[in-house]
Amino acid sequence: MPFPRPLTDYATAEAPSLWVTLVGRASAEPFNVVASAVFLLAVLHTFLSAAKQQKPKLMAMLAQLQLPKKLVHSLQRLRQPVAFLSAQVLADIHSVC
Repeated sequence: MPFPRPLTDYATAEAPSLWVTLVGRASAEPFNVVASAVFLLAVLHTFLSAAKQQKPKLMAMLAQLQLPKKLVHSLQRLRQPVAFLSAQVLADIHSVC
């Protein structure tokens, strides 16, 4: 059996929809589903870890700006993505200054 398997070997080569094609190929090669899931989790982990590393840097910058304590406290409670958080910080700094 050659590796990788030729597309013509799958029974769903002429399937009417993408979903039917994917289900047919997953039933023929279950390992591909596992490999795809591991790959997807690795990509998600890459993006999430980068976002988590940016938050402490942003909080350190806020501490150096000597903003009012109420504003810093409200920013620390936010659980939003870093890009939105930085945009919100800039808007709040603009309104304070």
